[in-house]
Amino acid sequence: MSGSSVLASAQPFGFGPAAKLVAVVEHLGAVRASFYGNGIALRYAQVNGDHFDAVEEFDFSDLAAALRLVGSFDCALSVMEPQLVLACVRRGVPVMFFDSLFGFWRLDHDLADLADVARTVRDGDDAQALAAFAGLSVHESMVVSHMIATRSYAQMFPGVARRRDQLAELGFDTVTATGSMANLAEIEHLRGLEPRLSRTLVLNLGGFTNAFLDYDRRGGYVDILMAWTEHVARTRDDFDEIVICTGAFGDSVERRIGNVALRCGLVPHAEFLRLVARRPVYLTPPGLTSLHEAVVLGTPAMLLPSQHHGHEFNRRSLDGTSAARWSASFDGLGIPVDLPDDDFRGTVALAELADRIRADEGLLAAFVANMDRELDAFVSRTDRDSDQWITDLAAVFAGEPIARVMATIEEEADGCSSRPVRTRVGDCVPAQGWGRRATASTTPADPAPPRPGSPAARPTTRRTVWPARPAVRRRRGHGSRTARTDPAAAGRPTGRRPPGGRRRGRTRGRRGRVGSGPHGPWAPPPGEWPRQRPRVGGPLPRPGPGRLR
Repeated sequence: MSGSSVLASAQPFGFGPAAKLVAVVEHLGAVRASFYGNGIALRYAQVNGDHFDAVEEFDFSDLAAALRLVGSFDCALSVMEPQLVLACVRRGVPVMFFDSLFGFWRLDHDLADLADVARTVRDGDDAQALAAFAGLSVHESMVVSHMIATRSYAQMFPGVARRRDQLAELGFDTVTATGSMANLAEIEHLRGLEPRLSRTLVLNLGGFTNAFLDYDRRGGYVDILMAWTEHVARTRDDFDEIVICTGAFGDSVERRIGNVALRCGLVPHAEFLRLVARRPVYLTPPGLTSLHEAVVLGTPAMLLPSQHHGHEFNRRSLDGTSAARWSASFDGLGIPVDLPDDDFRGTVALAELADRIRADEGLLAAFVANMDRELDAFVSRTDRDSDQWITDLAAVFAGEPIARVMATIEEEADGCSSRPVRTRVGDCVPAQGWGRRATASTTPADPAPPRPGSPAARPTTRRTVWPARPAVRRRRGHGSRTARTDPAAAGRPTGRRPPGGRRRGRTRGRRGRVGSGPHGPWAPPPGEWPRQRPRVGGPLPRPGPGRLR
């Protein structure tokens, strides 16, 4: 991939996808990737902007614009962003797809039906491809992305190996099960970092911003944990500092409750890892990114109640491990908890339960008491218990190291010669590996007829004309300069910005700490926190005094 321009994006669903993207691009070495995305993923990229050549706001649901964008890059990295994969496949741009929830996705159709969709997207005409992909649910679009991507990578977890084998039986053998999608080389040298923060309590609440949740609409979960941490600061004497890492608020805040320093806000990823590496009392919801990092750092974590349905799936999958032993949940409140086994309805049910606890003083008191009991049990664990926690989860997460995957990615891509690559929409040629573009075009064969009842067979009255690529880019080999067949393109720079567009929100080299603004820290009265929608575009505020770093 040397000398190539790389487009990178992540699904704006909490911090997990964006954190994995940061870890993946760190393995690119001298190659710099440009981030394009929106929502909480954009905000995370801005805070960690020194990992990217540029950070731009972009919505991949605008497929016409996405097609123009991907055409200006040599290859793409997508972390759970299906629309980017779709645009790359239709444009003929090699794309790697990374997914940490491959075994979780719920399907309304058989995998054989989704295979029909994948073939239609890959080999059909413009209208067929767009209509087939639009008929998928969000979960199904993730699975189809594995089928159509040049290569795909699934972070190991219960259910991943079985689904990978099912796709291979259908002729899609491009999925690699990996270990932790984290920069292990960076993290491992932090393991055992001193001095140890035994009197620091760290709550990792994640981004708390996705298609179903945000603090303005459904902030009960964050509020009840804020209430509990204030209670801990007032009533316990075993902590000098409480740090709450979350993207729920627009700004970071810092205050004192008695002798305890309480800090809350978004922390740059490298600083967060150094914090967790010093082995504080660490609490996190059952999110896979957080647990993978905790295992590598050697810091056990107590599980907080689930924020959304995906967390509940992870919690159930970890039954029988030490993680289940130190796990707080809403079940401990003694009230009926009926969680539908559905991503949207299950998430809404959890959010409504948190709102109900916030509004009822009796339930809130019961929640606080239950959290106190779970915390007491967690801090009383032995060193042997901590070692067993690491051992249990390391066995669950075992897979091919992501560093090895990234180091051999060009060799793997060169082996995918049977996969068609589009130089223009409707033209197919054999793939030639990463960083190479096709030099000729042929007429594609008609795709196989879809199975009756599959999403690809649904009738549609819409027809979208996808813009053809203005010129075919030829590559003479890896690391060489790119030539265009269009003489008018001679001398035009390539690969760093969309045609006709200017860069917005460029943050190269900026660490982008989010703070309390130029007027000092915000010090609210007890129980009050800023109900402010997180920023998703534009420059971050200038650093001010007293901020969370």
